[in-house]
Amino acid sequence: MAANETSRVQSIDVLRTLALLCVLSIHSLRAAIAQVNGQDLSGLTGNQIAASCAIGLSTLGVPLFLMISGYLLLDRDYTKERTLIFFKRNLLPLIVSYEIFDLALAIVQYIGAGGVTVADYVKSALFIGPAPMGHLWYMQAIVGAYLLVPLLALLLHAVRERGLEPYAYAVLACLFVCYSVLPSVNQIMALQGNAFQVVSALDMFGITEPRFLFYMVFGYMVRQGFGMRTAPVAVYAGMVAALAVLCVSAAWSNLHADGFQSSLAFTPVVLGGCMLFLAVVRALRGRRIPNTLYRPVRSVAVCSYGMYVLHYPIVLFMKYAPLPVHGWALYACIMAVAFIISYAVVWLASRYPLAAKWLFLMK
Repeated sequence: MAANETSRVQSIDVLRTLALLCVLSIHSLRAAIAQVNGQDLSGLTGNQIAASCAIGLSTLGVPLFLMISGYLLLDRDYTKERTLIFFKRNLLPLIVSYEIFDLALAIVQYIGAGGVTVADYVKSALFIGPAPMGHLWYMQAIVGAYLLVPLLALLLHAVRERGLEPYAYAVLACLFVCYSVLPSVNQIMALQGNAFQVVSALDMFGITEPRFLFYMVFGYMVRQGFGMRTAPVAVYAGMVAALAVLCVSAAWSNLHADGFQSSLAFTPVVLGGCMLFLAVVRALRGRRIPNTLYRPVRSVAVCSYGMYVLHYPIVLFMKYAPLPVHGWALYACIMAVAFIISYAVVWLASRYPLAAKWLFLMK
């Protein structure tokens, strides 16, 4: 059930495919080496720098997905009628899909490893507890983000109409410093035993996920033309520099036995994700990818949501399967098998309209 390619934005399909590959990569890599830190990288033949860079770059998957959502959803006029249509066409299928997979994966988790109770399932189904499998946290969080989309879009529209962009940029910069830069500095200093406590005091209103809105707003800004007049060389150089900083941060963190447990608010992740998003949109602006190359990218992009949901239990199974490979070969094997099986299942399910719409959100 692939959408007509003329109705799709090629750069967004490329970014969606990249985001999915990042998610598959980080889960496959962590499954292959179990523990990623300076003390235990033997699963990747002791190549600490390569493993650290791979982990660091793979963290960009969720930020890219969030910026895609902002790019596509925030540049709309949400009247009462259009808001109801958005909830019906976007939010309701997402909730239905989450509830189905939440139940199915709770059963799989109970059979495979145990530890899931009825109370745990009920809490996750009501969005008041963690999901049975870790990767479903994103589905829980994106439901909350979708509830805010119409209000955020109205706010951004008002800012644009009243010429308040400079003020909005100042507010965004303050949020970036408070919720990204200071916590990131604290994380780095903590490796040397010099953590400071001011960061926790900044969260006066209990807002724990402003980073989600930051990424979505950046996607909207790019849709409005942010960075499009910047020289391409400057954009690409900025992307390379940001990704290099991310790799160096990951390697330095791992070598200090931290394991690089970065959050979405970690400043190198924010800068790397935003610059990669901007660079891809900038590179493909006004250009068309040849259909021979674009067709497989589009197909994966259409299947990306379903592949995200299905890949994780496959990765967990492969993690404990007695495979005759290890290190980088095991990582590649896990990622390839998870990609192929999840894509095949979603592609076959797309032949059934109900499954395509309500399970895998294919558009």
